[in-house]
Parts: sequence; structure tokens; C-alpha cells
Amino acid sequence: NGAISNDGQLSALGGTGVNQGGRGGAVSAGMFGSRKSGGHGSVLFSNSIDVSGGNGLIGGEGGTVLMTLNQSAAVGAEIILLGYNRIEANGATGAPGGSGGTITFSQVPESKLPASGPAGAVINTVDLSANAGDATGSNSDSPNGGQGGLIQLTTQEIVGVQTATWEFLRNSGALWAKGASGLNGGAGGRLNLRGRVSAETSGRLDVHGGAGTAVGGGAGGSIYVAGAEGRLVI
Repeated sequence: NGAISNDGQLSALGGTGVNQGGRGGAVSAGMFGSRKSGGHGSVLFSNSIDVSGGNGLIGGEGGTVLMTLNQSAAVGAEIILLGYNRIEANGATGAPGGSGGTITFSQVPESKLPASGPAGAVINTVDLSANAGDATGSNSDSPNGGQGGLIQLTTQEIVGVQTATWEFLRNSGALWAKGASGLNGGAGGRLNLRGRVSAETSGRLDVHGGAGTAVGGGAGGSIYVAGAEGRLVI
């Protein structure tokens, strides 16, 4: 029922392969208190996390980073990423290049029986990267750039309690989910930023498509920022 905190480097990189690079692994942390008592802490991280894919003739895909507080966490418990390093889930170089992975920080409604209630904030100051890998090497069958991945930072939006003004999203880190270059450029990825009370982001948001070196460039990705019931600041 206490807080989860970490200030050490976490790495789950995919391995380099002669043929295919390995897919990046998974790093997850969550607060799962009992439904009767509820959890009593927040999730706080402050170092680098890397689940990028491994290089190979075929580039490995980026892995998954998941930080979540489930419905039995205490009211007001927070996910806080204190940044001086980066969190990465990048695809690796190859032909084709690996697709970017997924980075998710999310809250769901607090649910101590018999009723549901508000949760907490999502605060990020870390640079997050789910970029795709460029097409390189001699595999002429698939010389295409990889597709950008998915980054989503979301509070709960199901239970609306007017006095729960702390249910906001605040991001100051740069968020990248770029498509990669290749004969055909890879498409950009997706950024999904949502806060029930408000959503504020001041970091760079980049989901541009990859350059096409001989054929077509990749399509740009999508950026969605929403404050469900209040202020939206970009």
C-alpha cells in the first residue's frame, strides 16, 4: 500500500540479430491496493527507461512502457515522472525499420466499494520517444522506414466530481513518435494526451512522417490533446 519509487536505470532492449533484431521488452509499474482499503501511494520514477528494439537485417520493434494506477488505488494518488533522462521505446534500424513501441501512463477511477470516485493527476517532465527505425542495409525486398509508435498520457474521465480539481494532465517533456526514412517513408505515430479537469503541455510534440528516399514520404501522424471538462493549454 506504499508508494512505488525508482531512480535507477531500467533497460529491456531487444537483442541485435544477424537476420532479425529482437523486439524491445516491457517495463511496467502499477498501484494495486485492495478494494476495501485502497492503495495509499503514488508511482514516482526519475531515471531512464529503454525498451527499444534491436538492430538487424530486419529492425526490431520498440517495446512497451506502462505506468498505471488501477481502480483500487487511493483518491488523489499520482503518476509522477521527474525528468532528467529519457524514456525510449524506439524501433531499430533495418530493412524494413522497426516500428516504434508504446508508452502509456494512465489513471482509472478509484473504486472502493460500494461507489466509484475520482483518481489523481498524471505529471510528466521526461522526454518520451517511440520513434521508428530507419531503413538501412542490404535487404532490398523491404527497404521501408518503420512506423511511429504510440504515446498516451491520460487521467480517468469516467467519474466527474467537481471538487476533484487535482485530476489534471501536465506535460513538459518532448514527445516523439516519428516515422522513419526509407525507400518509402514510414508513417508518423500517435500522441494521446487527456486530462479530465485540464490538459497542459509545453514540450515539443512531433509525429512527422519519414522521408522517402526514392518513392513516397510517410504520412504525418496524429496528435490529440483534450481537457474533458476544463482548461486546455498547449
